[in-house]
Amino acid sequence: MPCNAAQKEAWQAVARSGPKAQKELLRKEFADAGWQAQRLLDGMEKAEDFYLHVFQQIK
Repeated sequence: MPCNAAQKEAWQAVARSGPKAQKELLRKEFADAGWQAQRLLDGMEKAEDFYLHVFQQIK
């Protein structure tokens, strides 16, 4: 999840690109997220209907 302007820009750019780049970003960001993260990331690779959508919050 983006914490600064550079990360936010990277996420927005990847959201507009193809699934390969999106999956690479997710793998990079969540590689050390905990004991179930690897299983979820592996499932993402096997998914035939992968979809990424950016959510934004306005304060």
